[in-house]
Amino acid sequence: MNIVDDYKKGLKTDTKTQAEVQSTTESIKAYIQSGSIKTLNDLTGDNLAEFKSRNPAYEFVAVLNSKGIGISFSEPSMKGTTVDVSYRPFYTEAIKGHPYHSEPYISQITNEFCITTSVPIYIDDCIAGIFVVDLTI
Repeated sequence: MNIVDDYKKGLKTDTKTQAEVQSTTESIKAYIQSGSIKTLNDLTGDNLAEFKSRNPAYEFVAVLNSKGIGISFSEPSMKGTTVDVSYRPFYTEAIKGHPYHSEPYISQITNEFCITTSVPIYIDDCIAGIFVVDLTI
């Protein structure tokens, strides 16, 4: 075990944070089950930026395709880019068909503690992609 593992072992989420993670998961589910999403192309950067604006603790929102490639992002600076995150737990766990949330970690965006929450996107009863939110805690 190294110093980082020792530190993380002592890092616990409180009841308020657990409730915020659950609320985020439920908000994602409601959004993607609203009936307005027919294909992943319906989840544009503008749509993700609008979703992000609903909660000041949402620091980043992305959509991954079924192969774990980021295809749409809340940040305009990422428009037109693709990012392969197929090896990351927020993809590998959610692609199995259930929501996932990470342990707390330090965000590269804000340098604050955050948790990544991801939920599978079902289209025609198949997992078409993953909806990902980084939540500042």
